[in-house]
Amino acid sequence: MTNPTIAEIAEKLTAAQKRWILLERQPSGNGKWPVHNALIDKGLAGGFPWRLTSLGLSVRAYLQEQER
Repeated sequence: MTNPTIAEIAEKLTAAQKRWILLERQPSGNGKWPVHNALIDKGLAGGFPWRLTSLGLSVRAYLQEQER
């Protein structure tokens, strides 16, 4: 099994997951727990306090580059 690339990880994110990674804020409002837990499960975020992991920051940089 190989490690997925940053691009492969980013392509598999839902729109909500991408939005919260780009905002770099803890999800809030309706449906926050599925997004919150999915990002933690994928190793992209830490729980308390909310923060992006180094992998999450790499994915965020990739997503920002794709928006340009």
